[in-house]
Amino acid sequence: MPKRSVLDAALFAWLCMAACRTGQESQSSPATPTAGPSATPATASPSAECFAGDVQTLRLPLYWDRQGSPSFDYKFQLKTSSRANAPVVIVIPGGPGGPSIGYAALAGGALPADATVLYTDPRGSNCNAAPGGHFPVDAYRTEYLARDVKAVVEKLQLRNFYVYGHSYGTVEGTVLTSILERESAYVPRGLVLEGTLGRHLAAGFPEQISAFDEQWQLVKEQLTPGVAEQFSGAALPLGFSSRQWARLITESLYEGVVPGLGIRLQVELDRLAAGDAATNAQLTAYFDQLDLGFRYLVDANVNAISCRELYGSLFASDLSAGHLVPTGNDGCQSLGVAFSDPYDSAFWPTTTPIYYFQGSNDPATPPSYAAYHLDTHRGSPRHFVYVLEASHDPLTQSLTTAGCSGGVWRSILFGTGTLQDAVRPCRGLDVRVSDSPAQ
Repeated sequence: MPKRSVLDAALFAWLCMAACRTGQESQSSPATPTAGPSATPATASPSAECFAGDVQTLRLPLYWDRQGSPSFDYKFQLKTSSRANAPVVIVIPGGPGGPSIGYAALAGGALPADATVLYTDPRGSNCNAAPGGHFPVDAYRTEYLARDVKAVVEKLQLRNFYVYGHSYGTVEGTVLTSILERESAYVPRGLVLEGTLGRHLAAGFPEQISAFDEQWQLVKEQLTPGVAEQFSGAALPLGFSSRQWARLITESLYEGVVPGLGIRLQVELDRLAAGDAATNAQLTAYFDQLDLGFRYLVDANVNAISCRELYGSLFASDLSAGHLVPTGNDGCQSLGVAFSDPYDSAFWPTTTPIYYFQGSNDPATPPSYAAYHLDTHRGSPRHFVYVLEASHDPLTQSLTTAGCSGGVWRSILFGTGTLQDAVRPCRGLDVRVSDSPAQ
């Protein structure tokens, strides 16, 4: 079995206790949050789904807090179930800047066919790409993005709905739910968070790269003898540059342990031991496929959210002497955006039931972030699903591959059994569930 770098059953027990503490400050020490969007390839284009018949458009203000604000067209996609009064799942993607319209496979795993799904793209991305390529830097704030979705909720007059956020989407989803509770007649029945970012990373983006390197070093320990050493010299395998390898390794680490397979990155890199052209070609093809899910339009200015609220700095990663390290200039300095509004989920309270899905080996949003969110939202009933050895997509990928994410969603949306019942059929996974009442 692969090593666990962050959590084991003992720390899971601590998470459960943290949810039930009262009358004291959280003692958790948040680690590293989710990575910003990758650079957009030259062939980026909107998803074909942006032009589907079920995509609707609202005219929204660019600045929700300014009178006379300029406006823009905001698109969203509503895939309606044939079931009468079906619950609606609002998909809030990660990033910042990630899409969900046309990327349903990245949205929460096996959503039931009899649920209605509302797919959203943030301003500046994919279907909501900025005219002319860019919105102003100051038009990118989490609260603005949340209010864009709030406008859709109120336009559609949703009643029976759930907010699902992944990675950075857990930030926007938390803010959205809090705003709806304070200001709207339309309040979600549940907030589903996958890879939860509970607060900002004050130490900056290099700390996140360090968390990915920690996972990478653990993978190297599992490699076939002689393979790991190929990543320590100046000449790296297959002719990829150190920057290319850094990105490929990082993107692969989001996947974690795949039930029935193991760590796919380890499986693929072990092919290097063969040293023949056909095997190397297969490995190169695997890496080529990593780009396919990232060819959507995204405004580089969306990184202002990361600079202002999440990290305070942005760096590329490189591979040096076998380690992932930060490199290049600070992107936040290039954007001219200071770390002026650090995010803290405690400032966005809610009483809506919260469902957490967290992987123990998640380098993008490690478990201490989920623990912080859990501990500072004691006004909500909380359900914590902790997947040992999973990475950043414990619900979307790990539980789906294990054949149980559909049952999990049915438990949440339709009350079909408990979450404990829903995860029991999971194949090849160690899944722990903790339930904590509102306090």
